[in-house]
Amino acid sequence: MKRVISNWFDFYIRMTSPSKFNNFMKKKMLNFRGAKIGGNPFIDVGVIINSPKNLVVGDNVVISCYTVLTAGGSIKIEDDVMIGYKCNLLSQNHAIPKDVSKSIRFSGHTSHPIHIKKGAWLASNVTILPGVTVGEGAVIGAGAVVTKDVEDYSIYAGVPAKKIKDRIEESYR
Repeated sequence: MKRVISNWFDFYIRMTSPSKFNNFMKKKMLNFRGAKIGGNPFIDVGVIINSPKNLVVGDNVVISCYTVLTAGGSIKIEDDVMIGYKCNLLSQNHAIPKDVSKSIRFSGHTSHPIHIKKGAWLASNVTILPGVTVGEGAVIGAGAVVTKDVEDYSIYAGVPAKKIKDRIEESYR
């Protein structure tokens, strides 16, 4: 029965548009499944959340349509973060066996936490890999693949993502 309820919750979260009522219901369903979702979430249609018990989301977070959150290794998203269309936050990855005769498919997973700090913005089609921290107020350009930590108040873009510039002048830090 628990699996049936879980599947129905997943379906509801993926398929309903982000009205105030639906976002309230999505929050309640995710919290019921072990996630910790803060106030005023915006969870768009098509969002897939794997292992919600390892997900922490702050207040006023936007998760745009068709985003995938794989939280097996834990994902923490602080307040006022915006996640654009079709982003992937992957806190788990396939383990690659040293023995090449063994299948990667059956070799298990590695897990490392992802942390998106307050006020960050991930533009569309951004991929965040396991173990990455995105700094406070950072901006990640569209299509970037983030493999290493991102500094606070900086702009990163590219594959792999590299620092383009600081968001604020040194005199304001």
